[in-house]
Parts: sequence; structure tokens; C-alpha cells
Amino acid sequence: MTLYRAEGIVLANRDLGEADRIVVLLCREQGKIEAVAKGARRPRNRLVGLTLPFNHLRLALFSGRGLDEVSQVEGIRSFQRLRDDLLLLAYGSYLAELAGEFLPEREPCPEAFELLLESLRALEEGKDPEGVTGFFALNLLAMAGFRPALTHCLACGRRPAPGEESFFHPAAGGIYCLTCPRPSGAFSLAGALRRAMEEALAGARDFLVPLTPKDRRSFHLLLRAFLEVRLEKELRSLRFLAELVGPDERK
Repeated sequence: MTLYRAEGIVLANRDLGEADRIVVLLCREQGKIEAVAKGARRPRNRLVGLTLPFNHLRLALFSGRGLDEVSQVEGIRSFQRLRDDLLLLAYGSYLAELAGEFLPEREPCPEAFELLLESLRALEEGKDPEGVTGFFALNLLAMAGFRPALTHCLACGRRPAPGEESFFHPAAGGIYCLTCPRPSGAFSLAGALRRAMEEALAGARDFLVPLTPKDRRSFHLLLRAFLEVRLEKELRSLRFLAELVGPDERK
């Protein structure tokens, strides 16, 4: 077995046997990994708290033929506030689920690690959770190779004027002009919302602030459709959010 060190964020965990726990980690250098934390479900074991979702950790792990095994762990930041507040827990779970679903195992992506860490900090510091999670989702999709095509019509190649309405098709992954034929299931996309999404992909974290409630709602609906058509399933964290904030906000 080989010992290695890592800096990671806990995305999820699940029980193993009577006392152990498997933790899913997004690591700065190693990417997404799974590892066994021996005894992590025993009440007096310090790993009980350290292996909870959102924890930012320094770890020593053994790699072998099967799952890696946690040897040592040190907490850097617990993000306890996200676990204590039900709404923040829902938004944090959304971030963790997206990272777990879209990032492949054992492929280093330090940019995704930094994006997740920054987003968890922003949630804990009281930033607009819709803006934080929207920015995270768009940029994580781009890192995973699913950047939405927002600048030119998929049919004719024309770039819409700044305020011009268009249509976004989740399965096609891009926009269509008003005059071009488009597949069924496209979402109407206001010019202001399209520009805001472009700005988010260029690094604007407050991209949702100037939008109307109607445009915010449109953003949530088309983003959810865009995510789920690629995963081919419903995101549990979004269902949880819908139960908390109401069906009129997130469907």
C-alpha cells in the first residue's frame, strides 16, 4: 500500500459494515476519490464529525487494490453553519451533488476544487445562495465540458443583439434565434438573462442581482433542465430545495 497526502472537501458519505464509512472527496490534486474511514460511525471516534459533508480537510490516505483508506485527517474548516441551517444545507447539498455527478473519478481538476471551496465560503458568509449556486453550476458545467452555447444561434450562426430574445434548448445545449426552426422543448431566453449567463461564465459572481424575478425563475428552470438532460435523472438536492422554497420557485 502507498501512503499519500491530500487536501479534500467531503461531498458525501455512506455507511459500510457496522462501524465504517465511505467518504466521497473532491481533492485539490487527485480529483474525486472514494475512501474508507475505519470506525467513523463509532460515537467516540473523531472521524464521526470530520467525515460529514462540506468539511475541508487535510488527509493522509493509503492506496491499494481496493478503495483507498483514510489514515490521518485534520480539519481545516467545518462549514458547520451550512449543516445547522436547513436552507443552507439544501444549497450546499446542491453544490456537492453537482460536483459528485459531473466530475470523473481520479482526474485532477484544481479549478473545480477552488470553485467549490469558494462557493461554500460564500454560502457560509451569507451571500445570495441563488447567485452562488447558479454561478457554481454554470462554471462547473463548463469545466466538465458542457459549457452552454449562448453567443451564437445553433441553426444559423448569427449572434443575437444584446437585448434580443432567443430560445435555449437544454438537450442541444445552446440558443436558437426567434426566426430559426428549433426542436420542441426550448425555453424562452430574455436578452438580459442570456447576457447575465455569459457574464457568469466570464467570472461575474453577482450576475443574478440585476435580473427580474421572472428572469431568475427562467434561469432556474432552464438550468435544471440543462443539468438533468445530461445526467438523465432528477437531482435529489433540487427536489429537496423545491420542498423548502416552494414549487413556484424551483420546479
